[in-house]
Amino acid sequence: DLCVGGAGGNTVINTHGTAEACTGLNSTGSDPVQVLIIDNPANAPAATAATTLAITVGLGSSSSPPGRIRVVVDDGGAGATFDPAVATNSPTLQGHPGAAGAAAVGAAAFFHTPACGVSPATLEDYSALGGAPILFDSAGTRMGSPTVRPKPDFVGPDGGNNTFLGFQLKNSSNPNFKDNSTVAQCQNNASFPNFFGTSAATPHAAAIAALMLQANPALTPSQIYDALRQSALAMGGATPNFNSGSGFIQADAALKLLPPGPPSLSFSPASVTEGGSATLTWSSINTASCTASGSWSGTQMTSGSAMITAPMTAGDAAYTLTCSNPKGSAAATVHLTVTAPPKSGGGGGALDELTALVLAALCCGRLLLRRAGPAVSSRRSRGP
Repeated sequence: DLCVGGAGGNTVINTHGTAEACTGLNSTGSDPVQVLIIDNPANAPAATAATTLAITVGLGSSSSPPGRIRVVVDDGGAGATFDPAVATNSPTLQGHPGAAGAAAVGAAAFFHTPACGVSPATLEDYSALGGAPILFDSAGTRMGSPTVRPKPDFVGPDGGNNTFLGFQLKNSSNPNFKDNSTVAQCQNNASFPNFFGTSAATPHAAAIAALMLQANPALTPSQIYDALRQSALAMGGATPNFNSGSGFIQADAALKLLPPGPPSLSFSPASVTEGGSATLTWSSINTASCTASGSWSGTQMTSGSAMITAPMTAGDAAYTLTCSNPKGSAAATVHLTVTAPPKSGGGGGALDELTALVLAALCCGRLLLRRAGPAVSSRRSRGP
């Protein structure tokens, strides 16, 4: 049972938004997680006054004492203190980010990153610390020995502008929430709120992964995770570590560690007559060179266009382009339809035969007229 007291004018609520000071005992078979929230909305006009809270963890009368209890206080970087003092460097990363098949993302304010003039990137105070042991498998069976996974995996940027969520930097008294960058593209728009937290950093990493899949749909999650880890910029100390994982993500460097996807090719028009011309256009992403084969040949640019003269034989002509980088290659083929030219009217055929018959008839008519001519003339010569 988890209880919070001394909240003063702030309401204590559960994850469903219902006011309650204690969670009650866990139900048998449910996850051993209990959450209470001090209701202080992110869109509040100002920070609330400092408050002393009493956190109590109780044990049901018929329950056996647990081997481990972890109390996590998410203070949003405000700097909560504990009395009596306790070690606050214990793991806080919990839930699905700790899954073996997931990538856990830490947070660094966008204006505290190398692109904005700060190197190495500065980890947010509230970014979760990894190192929590995994005690049970996916079926809920306790494992023989705990497993500690290297989490988080890497760090992404947070604090970007949006239209509705978070708060405006100009209203913050926290010195960590000040954009002092002199880089033009890193200037904050004071007219819009800023979205902070690992919940804001994670979509940036997900967007990079989506662009990688767009460039090469055959990539696996493991390939993408590995590329992001291997190309990340260290943020202090040996990597990976439980603070920032492998470091701050670098989209361009990560892409170079992956094999390319197939190039895009198209013909305009897609069908021509024998010996006709069509424009072949192609483009590729993350490639260093391209080679043509099939109905064309030679080394080609990684993106470009060319005027193609169709073969003199009707049929289907295949044009293949293979593009490569140091990590692999991919090919694509486009087809050009080649048709025979239409027959012209002057080279024989039914119309020509009819024309020949008409001409023959005219010739015969003229010959008969010539033969009949003298007989008429002699008849007239025997007149009175």
